[in-house]
Amino acid sequence: MARPTKQGIDYYPKDVKAKYDTKFKYVESKNTVIARLVIYELWDLIYAENGYFLKFDNIQRVLFLGDLPINDEQLTDILDSCFEIGLFEKGLFDKYQILTSESIQKRYMEAVGRRAKVPIISSYFLLPKNSYRNINLVNDYINSINDDNNSINDNINPQSKVKESKVNKSKVKENREKENKTNNQEIFSRFFELFSNFNKKNISKRAMALQVFLDLPQFQKDCIVKSAENYIQDYINNHSDDLDGNYSVNPYEFLDNVMFMNYQEEVKADTGYDEDLGF
Repeated sequence: MARPTKQGIDYYPKDVKAKYDTKFKYVESKNTVIARLVIYELWDLIYAENGYFLKFDNIQRVLFLGDLPINDEQLTDILDSCFEIGLFEKGLFDKYQILTSESIQKRYMEAVGRRAKVPIISSYFLLPKNSYRNINLVNDYINSINDDNNSINDNINPQSKVKESKVNKSKVKENREKENKTNNQEIFSRFFELFSNFNKKNISKRAMALQVFLDLPQFQKDCIVKSAENYIQDYINNHSDDLDGNYSVNPYEFLDNVMFMNYQEEVKADTGYDEDLGF
């Protein structure tokens, strides 16, 4: 059985100057820099799943909070600020529990401009409906999915075996990407746990450290846990007056300054035993 046509998109353009935009600065000034990460995470979910909106009900909200160092009240405050300045459309959120905006939908329609048919839920769509020739308006979310499934029959041709082979390869690649993502989540969790256990002050640096971590090449991601262990042990060995790490670097600095590359070799605990002297 053929799988449904992809609704979301794998890539979307992000303005490198977005963080300096007045709207972004406003949300950040009211909610701290963590608001930027929240917005970026929400954008990723929107474009990856449905492409132009995200169903943000209570279940999705709980799952979303599980990956971020904020609570439900903080998330509500950030969303309220976004609604206030139009980063997300408040009317549609109140009525349908979805996150979307005109700019999100415009960016999505530009990305799928070459698709033959794009199912769009009429009540969610904020752009002029006659401006796009490839949209197929449906009444609700279920019809959108069904219409997407039915459109597969229009694409059957003699090259179906070739397509099936490509699909299989795509599945393998997709599975590998999921495995890498899961592995990276475990790596970062273990890395951050080391720093937060060493000194509780490091807990507040999670979001900033995560941003840096996500941009690291995989070979560097793979070595940060061991490097963190070595750094902390080295600090303890050389700072007996600060065993709680009050003056140690935080996890964000450790990643941002690429300090982990200097702690690849194992550091053993200093027991005071001198091997040359034998005591």
